[in-house]
Amino acid sequence: MSTLSELLRDAAALVLPPVCPVCGTRLMPGERGLCTLCRLTAPLTGYCGEADNPVLRKFWGLVPVVRASAFLYYVRDSGWRRMIHGFKYRGAWLVARTMGEWYGECLAESGLYGGVDAVVASRLTHGIIMVVRKDYATRSSVEEAMRQLKHVNAKVLGFVMTHSEGQGGKYKSGYTGEYGYAGAKKGSLK
Repeated sequence: MSTLSELLRDAAALVLPPVCPVCGTRLMPGERGLCTLCRLTAPLTGYCGEADNPVLRKFWGLVPVVRASAFLYYVRDSGWRRMIHGFKYRGAWLVARTMGEWYGECLAESGLYGGVDAVVASRLTHGIIMVVRKDYATRSSVEEAMRQLKHVNAKVLGFVMTHSEGQGGKYKSGYTGEYGYAGAKKGSLK
């Protein structure tokens, strides 16, 4: 990290100090996303290291699953629940990324998931509805998501745009079977 970006991060931390999304305490230098105490006391399931676990057993007879796992136990009215709600409902994506990296490390360390390239939910569903937030999702991020979905032969059933005031502006609407910005070539986001 460059000296300038470190200075900017430190200046921002003076005004809005980073806090742990679980317990609310201020993060110390070197702590990423969560404080050390919350990491040490996290309600981890440990399933990522067990080939046969309760999550995998829930799928038996329903769908063909080779591996399954869960990262955390659900703890009602806890900071963990509030943290998960933060990235599910309030857009705290940096926390979600930190949790995903932590879980990914656990899965990699277990050795059970070495041959897994991706989790493909489209095989378990009839299709996918892409949700795009107006003035938040970039054209390139939507194009990349579409590329990845096409790569796994996912059927895109449609698009939903959130945080929109209604019709008008540069966005198309209606049941055309196409997606994109007004004035773009058919089937293109440009």
